[in-house]
Amino acid sequence: MKSFKVVPMAKEIVEKIQMNLEDGFGHKLTPVKLSSRALCRYSLSDGDTGSDQKHILFSYMPVKDINPYSEVGPVYIIAKSSAYEDIYVFPPDLKKRKFLTLRGYSSAQLLIAGEMSEGHKAEEILEIMFKNPDVEYILVSDASSGCFFVKIERAT
Repeated sequence: MKSFKVVPMAKEIVEKIQMNLEDGFGHKLTPVKLSSRALCRYSLSDGDTGSDQKHILFSYMPVKDINPYSEVGPVYIIAKSSAYEDIYVFPPDLKKRKFLTLRGYSSAQLLIAGEMSEGHKAEEILEIMFKNPDVEYILVSDASSGCFFVKIERAT
């Protein structure tokens, strides 16, 4: 069994964004058709840029407890999507990324481990990071832009 599980954005957050077209920071949102890939934080898919599919860009804080590591950044969701379900498999569209940043945090939300990884090697880096018993969860981000992609938790 894997030492980790993938945690897509919560359904409640996605539905609220889709229904209200306003994020938790008061930004008014507009679904747009994209010409390049943008990972949906709910389906964990880049979607289909060749279709009429629309994405919604909004501000998001992946860790709710305010601390020195709390960050708010831009994220996308596909306007109509379903949750990523294969939670014990690192998302295939993230494996296609050239470089990812993986940051491991303790239960006290202190940064205790960090690695930059090629997307196709990220799953093995996650396994190694979770060998450290102090790593409670890992945030995966784009290495070049710093944008948050997904939270990975220790499997129970």
